[in-house]
Amino acid sequence: MKPKKTEDQVQLRELLSRRQQDRANYEASVKEHAAIVAAIEQVVLALSKLRGSVSGLDRPNHVKAIANEQRDAAWRAGIKKSFVEIIGDDDEASAFVELATEADQAALEKLIALLNDIQRNTKKSLADDEAAEAASVNSFNKVKANLESDIHNLETLLTRQRANLEGYLKKINELTMTINIRTSLLHSRELELKNTVQERLTKLNQYNSDTTHRTQEKGTVQRLQKIVRERIATMSKFLRANVNK
Repeated sequence: MKPKKTEDQVQLRELLSRRQQDRANYEASVKEHAAIVAAIEQVVLALSKLRGSVSGLDRPNHVKAIANEQRDAAWRAGIKKSFVEIIGDDDEASAFVELATEADQAALEKLIALLNDIQRNTKKSLADDEAAEAASVNSFNKVKANLESDIHNLETLLTRQRANLEGYLKKINELTMTINIRTSLLHSRELELKNTVQERLTKLNQYNSDTTHRTQEKGTVQRLQKIVRERIATMSKFLRANVNK
């Protein structure tokens, strides 16, 4: 029969399952944060190249419009994927790209600063996740160690109790056998006693019957003896009377 899982074993299994899920969530979060940070770095690098281009108002006078317009168009086509990584929406990413290429130089600086803030917050969020993961692992290890210790102690106790139970069952079997033997012996002695009592009763009845019979015979003998004595006395008297004549 398969042993039933203890409450500690069930809790340990659930704990391991939660830890696996937490680890999977953490790894997914790390990949997501890393992708965003990399995308922001790429976008900031690309935005920095727009400085001095034809993008936006107040562009530098030395910039030639045609060549740089072509460069900006190529930039918009190449950087959109990174914006999607940051924003998560294709249409919003397209609008963000258009905004970047149409912004003036001051707005471009603010946009770059905003992206740098997002990157810092993303890194901070990743650091928070890492700290939370470390705390989760530490808590998991402590709880896991306690549960494993409890399970080990319980298994040790169960092993000892099973050994005790086997000893008790063996003792019970021995005592049961002894009781059966002694019960059988008792029944034998009781039957023997019953037979002995019956035998003695039979002998007593026989003795009483014999005694009564002997008493009756003795009475008969005594009566016969009396009759004989009386007749002998009568005969003696008769003889004496006749002899003397």
